[in-house]
Amino acid sequence: MITATWRLLSPINRKQFNPLNFSYTREFASAQDFTILKSKQNIEKDSIPPKPKKPPTVFVLYYNSVRNKLQKEYPHCKITELSKIASEKWAQIDPTVKQNFQKQFHEQFSIYKQKLMDYENSLTNEQKMEIKSLKKGHTLKQNEIKQKLMELGKPKRPLSAFMLFMQSKKNTKNPNESYKDWLNNITNEWKNLTMVNKSKYNVEASDLFKKYKIELQKWKEEMIQADQRHESTKGMVLDDNKNISQTTVECPRKMTVDISINEVKKSVVQPQNTHIYTQIYTYFASTWKRVLIVLKETSENWKTVREYTFIGTVGILISIFCVLNLMYK
Repeated sequence: MITATWRLLSPINRKQFNPLNFSYTREFASAQDFTILKSKQNIEKDSIPPKPKKPPTVFVLYYNSVRNKLQKEYPHCKITELSKIASEKWAQIDPTVKQNFQKQFHEQFSIYKQKLMDYENSLTNEQKMEIKSLKKGHTLKQNEIKQKLMELGKPKRPLSAFMLFMQSKKNTKNPNESYKDWLNNITNEWKNLTMVNKSKYNVEASDLFKKYKIELQKWKEEMIQADQRHESTKGMVLDDNKNISQTTVECPRKMTVDISINEVKKSVVQPQNTHIYTQIYTYFASTWKRVLIVLKETSENWKTVREYTFIGTVGILISIFCVLNLMYK
């Protein structure tokens, strides 16, 4: 998701991520983020033993047992569609079968808890500090990414059916009841609801998600358009600077020649025109200022370019001064 979103950000918006050390590419979401993940893998591989994996949930155990059968029955369905079908079948399954899967899950979870306890006891204090520091840094980076996406106007993901149900029950919480106990009660109440009662929240969640998808697509298109506008503007500026750098050296000399011819036509001897001097100086200074900016942006060795440019500028200024001096003597 982060990689897809990063591709949609314009270069202007990407610069906001400088504190996160993001790489300025369209294919990479976050170099720093991947460095964190890589370092996490290296630490776990080199100095920290691998952490035990959690066992699959009750529904996942059921889904794994019927997945091959569902794929044969619905060969054209995607994985997400197969999951929905399995979820519907799970809701209507015999309670005895459910209990068997629940028993299987509890057995695996008990083994996992024991392995996790042994794993934590085997860690040294240094390893624990490394894990804690790594998790904290990764969480901070994720929070910064979310904050930046929020500032860019990315639509917020809507609540699920269960979250909508929990939100509707927030006024039923007893002041003396802990949040953990209240959440457990709400979760059990949700599990015991019939499909008819759940349908109200499922429909609302589905409508909100459809609206969210439309808003998200609109936001993506806006980010793409912003990126295209920036690229086209950048191209125009570079072309303009290129033309300026090619014609700047010749312009003052041409202007001087034209001015001298006009002045000779008017009179053989004319007093010095300070207005012409001002125009030449202003034009020369502004054009060379732009040339210096372009050279600074495109050159790697700016110090050397600056020295040669300074010498060249002084030489041209002296030449112009001498020509004008001779013309108006």
